Amino acid sequence: MSNEQSLSEIISEIVLSFPKTIWNETYFPFEILTTIHAIFISFRYKNNLKEAKVPWLQGLFAVSVMGVGGSTLSNIFIGKPPGWLTSNSTMTIYWMTYLLMSYFPQFYSLINMLPSNLLNVIFVAADGMVRAIAICSSGVDGIRFGSFHGIDNKSMNSSWVAILICGTLCGCGGGILDSTFSISSPIWTFSIPAAFIKPSYDMKISFFIALFYALTTTPSSDEYIDTKFTIPLFSINQGKTLAIFGQKLSFPQENINHILEPNFDWAIAKEKNNGDDDNDLKYDYVFPKEIQEGYRVHSTHFALKHVCNGNYKVPLKQHLKPGSKILDVGCGLGLWCEEMANEFPDVNVYGIDLVDFPSKIKPYNCKFFLGNVIFGLPWVDNTFDYIWSRCLFTEIKSKHWLPLLLEMYRVLKPNGIIEFQGGDGYALSAGPLLEKVQTSCLNAALELRDIDLRIARRFGEIVKLAGFKDINESYQSIAIGRWGGKIGEIWASNLKESYLTMQPWLSSYMSISEDEYNRTIKEIVDKELDEHKTYINHHVIWATKKPYYKYYWL
Repeated sequence: MSNEQSLSEIISEIVLSFPKTIWNETYFPFEILTTIHAIFISFRYKNNLKEAKVPWLQGLFAVSVMGVGGSTLSNIFIGKPPGWLTSNSTMTIYWMTYLLMSYFPQFYSLINMLPSNLLNVIFVAADGMVRAIAICSSGVDGIRFGSFHGIDNKSMNSSWVAILICGTLCGCGGGILDSTFSISSPIWTFSIPAAFIKPSYDMKISFFIALFYALTTTPSSDEYIDTKFTIPLFSINQGKTLAIFGQKLSFPQENINHILEPNFDWAIAKEKNNGDDDNDLKYDYVFPKEIQEGYRVHSTHFALKHVCNGNYKVPLKQHLKPGSKILDVGCGLGLWCEEMANEFPDVNVYGIDLVDFPSKIKPYNCKFFLGNVIFGLPWVDNTFDYIWSRCLFTEIKSKHWLPLLLEMYRVLKPNGIIEFQGGDGYALSAGPLLEKVQTSCLNAALELRDIDLRIARRFGEIVKLAGFKDINESYQSIAIGRWGGKIGEIWASNLKESYLTMQPWLSSYMSISEDEYNRTIKEIVDKELDEHKTYINHHVIWATKKPYYKYYWL
C-alpha cells in the first residue's frame, strides 16, 4: 500500500509541476500552461468575432474575463483580491496573446494552420487543467485555508456552502459572465445566463469536482479546520491530480443516433435574395429564389414529411377543435398550410412570410399574409391554438430569436402548442473536402450575419426563456447521399445545387478558382458523402403556453 501511495505521490508531483513550469527564466518568464490557455482564449475570441472589429480595451477586458473570470468572481464573492493581482505575468500573457492574435494576422494564421484535431486536444487539455487547478486551489482551498477580515475564520474555513459555491464559480464563473453580458461577442447585451435556466455542463462538472476534492482530501497542516463529512482518501496533491484528469476525461461527447435508412437531408427549404446589408431587420438568405425554388421547396417538404411521419409531431388531433386557428411562421410557398387545411377542414390555417404566394386555388380555410415577422405578428393576443415553424434556423439572426418567440407567445392561446423543426445546419461525419467547404460557408455567409446555424442544439433553452413550459426536444440523424436511399440521393442533389449556387462568392472567400471549387463539390457529392456516411441531425422542439390565473382578493 505504501509503495502505491508513494508512486501516486510521484505521479501527482510530476503532473502538478507542469503548471509551474516556465519557458525561460530570463527571456520569456511565463508559465507554459498559462501561455497555452491564453492562446486558446484569444483564438476562441477571435473566432467568435469573425471579421467584427472591437476597441482594443474591450478586447482586453473580454479576454481577461474569459481567462480568469471564474476565480475573480469567486474571490470578489468572499471579499478577497484575486490571485492575478499579485502576479506580473498572468494578465500580461493574456493581453499579449490577444494583441498578437488581433493585430498580427500572421500569428492567427500560424495557429489556424495546425490540424484542428491537434488544436482541440491541446486546448481542451490546457483548459481542463487550468479549470481543475482553479477549482481546487482558488476555490476549495481558498476557503479551507483562507483568512477573512471581519469574519470568524474557523466558521468560514469549514463552510460547505462557501466551498461549493466558490469551487463551482472558479470552474464556470467566466462562462456565466459571458452568457450574462455576451462578452465574447462584438456587442455586449444583458440576458439571464443560460446556466441559470438549465445548468451547463461546465457548471455541473465544476460542482462535482469541488465536491469530490473537498470530500476526499485531508490537508496535513495542523492549522486546517476539519469540515464535517470528509472522507480522507487522498492527499492534496493526489486530489488535484484526480481533478485534472477528471476534467479531461469528462469532456462532453455528443450523443449521435446514426440512422442508416433515409429520412431527411439538409434543412434548407427556401431560396431568397440576400438581404440588404444596410437594413439590419431584413431577413438574410443565402440562396437566390430564381434557382429552381419550386423544386427545392417541394422536395424538402415531402422529405421532411416522410421523416416526421406527417406534417407535425405534436398530439394535434386531440388538441384542435372546430374553429381552432393554426399559424405557420415562415410559410414559404404555403405547401404545409394547404395540406393542413385539407387535413383539418374545420380549422382555419394562416401563413405569413416575405415571399409572394402562388395565385393558384387554395383551400377555403387557408389564408396567407405578406409580412416580416421580425417586426411583429399582426394578430391580437391569444389568437392561435397551434403555431408551427420549420427551417427558420438558417434565416433568423440570433438577436431576433427571443423577441420573435415572445411575440409568438403573445398570440398563442393559453394551453396552446408551439412546434419548431429544423436541421442542425452542419453536416456530421463529413469528409475533409465537405468539412472545409461547409466551415467556410457557415463562417462567411451566416455567422457574419449573426445567424447561429447550430442554434437548434440549444433552442429549447431559448424557448424556455420566452416563458413556454413542458418543453420537448428530440432529433433524428438523417443520411446524405446514396447510402441513405432515395431521400439521401435527393438531398445530396440539393446539397450540390446549394453549394453551386453559392460558388461566385464562396470560391472567392476560400481563395480557390471556380473550376477547383466546382470539382470539389462534384467530388463531395459523387464520392465523399458515401465514403464517410455523412449525415445531419433534424431537430424537433415543441412546448406549451400555460394558462395564467388572476387572483382577486376580497
